[in-house]
Amino acid sequence: MKRLLRCLVLVQIVCLGSPCVGQGVLISNSIHPIALPRPIVPPSPITMSYKIKELDMQARIKDQVAQVQVSQTFVNTGSATMEVSFCFPLPYDGAVDQMTLLVDGKEYPAKLLPAKEARSIYEGYVRRNQDPALLEWIGTGMFQTSVFPVPVGAERKVSLSFTQLLRKSDRLTDFLYPLSTAKFTSQPIEMLKLTTSIQCQSKIKSVYSPSHTVQIQRPDDHQAVISIEAKNAIPGNDFRLFFDTADSELGASVVSYRPKSTEDGYFLLLASPEVKRTNNSIPPQTILFVIDRSGSMSGKKLEQSKDALKFVLNNLREGDLFNIIVYDNSVESFKPELQRFDEATRKSALGYVEGIYAGGSTNISDALTRALDMIQSDDRPSYIVFLTDGLPTAGQTNEMAIGELVRKRNAYRTRLISFGVGYAVNSRLLARL
Repeated sequence: MKRLLRCLVLVQIVCLGSPCVGQGVLISNSIHPIALPRPIVPPSPITMSYKIKELDMQARIKDQVAQVQVSQTFVNTGSATMEVSFCFPLPYDGAVDQMTLLVDGKEYPAKLLPAKEARSIYEGYVRRNQDPALLEWIGTGMFQTSVFPVPVGAERKVSLSFTQLLRKSDRLTDFLYPLSTAKFTSQPIEMLKLTTSIQCQSKIKSVYSPSHTVQIQRPDDHQAVISIEAKNAIPGNDFRLFFDTADSELGASVVSYRPKSTEDGYFLLLASPEVKRTNNSIPPQTILFVIDRSGSMSGKKLEQSKDALKFVLNNLREGDLFNIIVYDNSVESFKPELQRFDEATRKSALGYVEGIYAGGSTNISDALTRALDMIQSDDRPSYIVFLTDGLPTAGQTNEMAIGELVRKRNAYRTRLISFGVGYAVNSRLLARL
């Protein structure tokens, strides 16, 4: 007696940052005879399974055309060699003009199937209970390869590349990649990477994914890079990306959705006004750093405060005014008066920060008073960055009195930005300030 074992496993491909992900299917065509000796010995069970070790997707979109390359690494985790073929549902029927499939560097024959033929294949898989997720893709086209072997414990790397014409409505371009079938996989994808770059002749206004959280970088008005990276991931939704283009100052597009004609629908408005800002348009500013160095700040909290202070110092601009005030039960400053930021004062201030050590009580009132007294005009925006972790224990210790003192001494409408460090933060005082 021969038993035909078929195993349908879902393969997920993520695309965009995207990023975009494509979901492929491996179909097992293996036949394993099981002998029946006498006396009858129960045969050892044969398992057919695999996992996706890595999926790396890169897409490059130029105006309305997407060039997509996907690399997937499969591992046969079963107990028998699998003879499989690779099936890939197309996001838009008839939108893909060419495909190339490589398995470990060897090109395998493949063909694009129209929606009608793909539907009959899908229905056959579903009738055999191989994959309920295929019901979601009945009606689309499909890409299918010839059979290739995957030995037990072996890895097979499948590389897939294709060119796709994207749907576009007015100025809004829609990029879709099938991902929802991944929710039926037995194991998550160990490493999932997706990078999508967009380049358009017109200015790119809005970039938005309604399906996934993505990282977006905008090198200039005509380019955008979208990325996603995750470990042990099982995306449950198709990846979708919208972007609109316009040469006008305001870019706006509307996407409508009405699932039932008898009910009200929904709409999504993407609006992106042009904000022109150059380095020269940012006015010079005054920044004072007030850092708590009391005994309770010792260890990690003081190190975090010093790292934050060094980061800001390294990002000030030529012409800015600044100073550093540190306090415990006493108050001292980097310099007696405000310093003009340049390379020399930057290096000197960084050296001063390295010498800040924790110890003593917490004299918040005198520290803030010293900072406010250094600001003598309102000809530029002024800020006080205040970092502390706890209660005032020296000088004025009444919270309401400290708040009133700061209000009276703030003669030039300086903005005070408070940061609590650690877990035992006096949130009432910080909110009052």
